Amino acid sequence: MIPTNPNFTYPTNLELNGLESTLKRFANYPESKIKDEIISKLVEEIGLQGRTFHLLTKASLTQCQGTFSSSTSNIIQLLENFKTKELVNIKPDLMISELAKEFDLIKSGYKDISNTLQKISKEFQSHKSFLNNEQNSLNQSILNLKYSIRQEKLNSIKTGIIFGFGIGSLSNFTTVIILPKFDCGLTLFTSMFTGGLLGWYFGNKLSFKFKQEVLIKENQLDNLIQNSQYIDKVMDNIELFKDGVNLFETFWSRHHYHMISTQNFIHNARKGTAQISNFNIKSILISWERAKVSLDNYEMTVDSITK
Repeated sequence: MIPTNPNFTYPTNLELNGLESTLKRFANYPESKIKDEIISKLVEEIGLQGRTFHLLTKASLTQCQGTFSSSTSNIIQLLENFKTKELVNIKPDLMISELAKEFDLIKSGYKDISNTLQKISKEFQSHKSFLNNEQNSLNQSILNLKYSIRQEKLNSIKTGIIFGFGIGSLSNFTTVIILPKFDCGLTLFTSMFTGGLLGWYFGNKLSFKFKQEVLIKENQLDNLIQNSQYIDKVMDNIELFKDGVNLFETFWSRHHYHMISTQNFIHNARKGTAQISNFNIKSILISWERAKVSLDNYEMTVDSITK
């Protein structure tokens, strides 16, 4: 329920707290060069919200420079008549009602942008979780392939040594029969060494396919890591953009609340449920004068953003 007393919360100036350059970047957010359909789509949506923010801010600035400024000045003049005339003889609430509608549309526009950015951030977080799962799966696959390569080499070397041992033993047996006094140890060792060397060579040849697959998966993993890092940066940007948009929403919400509070007070004063006194009228006038100053400052604050 809206309070009916005239002790209003004054609309305050819009303070961007150094976010001017951030909001200009938001209004001109670049397309993604990442080859990921989901990322590209979400970044495109950020760009759309940035352009919407720019158009809404530019429209609100134009309104401040025209209708809002003149209407606020007229309302202040009408409210000053409370000092000498009966409330029923003046009708500032019609102008206030029109302004309240405009302010409500503007604050709702900023709120929609903020909500959309929050939704985009959640979708990015969901996609990042998917990418992390893919990274874990690829890491495990790479480890398995590297293990298979090592095993393939070891098995080939073992097979070569065994084969060399068999050949060497057969050769030694034949030699002993022909030359009983001949030392065959060196021949056996040479055969085993040669067999092991051949096994290592063929093991490398056989594991080449695995190595190629490892390289492919490592490249895929690098791409996933880069995509995740890019998402982190974009999500940080979204938080900054959202903080800036929320400042605009708060600014216009306070002005809208001020309008409705004034309108509600006038309505209750006409019904006799709100007292009209010099103190009350002074409070109303002070709040409106500060509201006008706030709108005037808004022009200076957002001018650089809308260019």
